[in-house]
Amino acid sequence: RLVPPGLAGSYAMTVIAKNLGYAKIALAFGNDIGSQTFVQPAQQAIAKAGLTVVANETLDLNATTFRTEAAKIVAAHPDAIMTEALGNADPTLFAEIKQLNGGKMIPIIGTSAAISPVFYTACAKALGAADFSASFHADNLVTATSGPAYDAFTKALLAVKGKVSGAQTGNFSTYFTAPGAVHLYDGMNLAALSMVAAGSTDVAKWKPWIAKIGNGVPGAVVVNSFAAGVAALKAGKHIRYVGPGGPTSFDAFHDSPGIFQIDTYSPTGAVVVSGDITAAQLRAVTP
Repeated sequence: RLVPPGLAGSYAMTVIAKNLGYAKIALAFGNDIGSQTFVQPAQQAIAKAGLTVVANETLDLNATTFRTEAAKIVAAHPDAIMTEALGNADPTLFAEIKQLNGGKMIPIIGTSAAISPVFYTACAKALGAADFSASFHADNLVTATSGPAYDAFTKALLAVKGKVSGAQTGNFSTYFTAPGAVHLYDGMNLAALSMVAAGSTDVAKWKPWIAKIGNGVPGAVVVNSFAAGVAALKAGKHIRYVGPGGPTSFDAFHDSPGIFQIDTYSPTGAVVVSGDITAAQLRAVTP
């Protein structure tokens, strides 16, 4: 399977914590469905890595203060905080932690949602740019932002724009760069191309094709869209699908975790890529 962003992101944050030598971890995730998908996988990955969860706080995104949660986190003396809490929740929490912790911020490990100008601006205001940038790391799933695979992805997105109500989709423009949207798009293309290759919608018949098309076989031609894949298959060719999420690499467990990078911020808000996370490192903390 393509490892879902919530799972892989939790594993990636754990790798960052382990690499930085953090042993005691506090969790602080919003009460929205998306953020909560990180919690259980993070707990499992942290345990697998030999680290310890010392606090686990759920943040009500409608609240205006998190002083109670901040006090519990400070009292637990974590080495780092793993977090995703949208809107003003994280910046407010961070400011209260810093205040309760004698003016010192506890290191932060965020998800890819934290890599945005809006998030940086709010956190820099809450903590001070220097303090925030010095204490922050995040995992970020690498996706294409140009090229034939990305062009096919954006064309497919634009084809459905306006067909679902805004209340259900939220800000449509965010889908063009959201790792989750890319992940789902690639997963659906892999499944659909596998059905075409197998000539069947019977899962037992098309499932074995996923790894063949995702990883490729000798002589396979690279295709970057569903349409190109169908055309090549009908021409009798073997194919390897490489979408905007990059090439897959399914292992013996049928997992392909994606390509993660470790991002930090400069004091001026520029995103700095400080390293990469390998599939082997993710596998080492996967329960």
